[in-house]
Amino acid sequence: KGTDRLLASWKKEWNDSLLIIAGHRDGTYPELAKYDDKISKADNILEINDFIEENTLRFLIDNSELILLPYRHASMSGVVFTAADFRKPILCTNVGALPEYLSCNEDSFIVDNSDEAFFEMLTYIHNNISKKELVRMGENLNRNISMKCSWAIVAQKLVSECYKD
Repeated sequence: KGTDRLLASWKKEWNDSLLIIAGHRDGTYPELAKYDDKISKADNILEINDFIEENTLRFLIDNSELILLPYRHASMSGVVFTAADFRKPILCTNVGALPEYLSCNEDSFIVDNSDEAFFEMLTYIHNNISKKELVRMGENLNRNISMKCSWAIVAQKLVSECYKD
């Protein structure tokens, strides 16, 4: 989905940051496999190539500052709602409906769908955005998704749009 593009830009010098790649690799992923050596040798990359149980997922997200979605293609991602529940901002590429749910520079960072754009923003965030600002953005994401996507809002919109007089 784009994890290889993230690995291409991840810097060994970012010792104060840990990249966690979590989830079972389905089938062959030759673009990612070429980074296996980098993953195994890096002190700041942790790969959990397995099904992630809910308690482990909660721990990982609770202890994260930013959720990275370097997708090349996607229509939407349930990770957006998970990030919102955990009050974590997102860095993602501009694909599918993601920009319809996220507010760039308010609750998330949305970049062009290119390796260069993703790398530039990741570097910018690492060097310039404080943990306090990321917390603020995560709170905004939670609030924005709740206002756009709560069941009450969805039901109200459905009734008003489908059952107009």
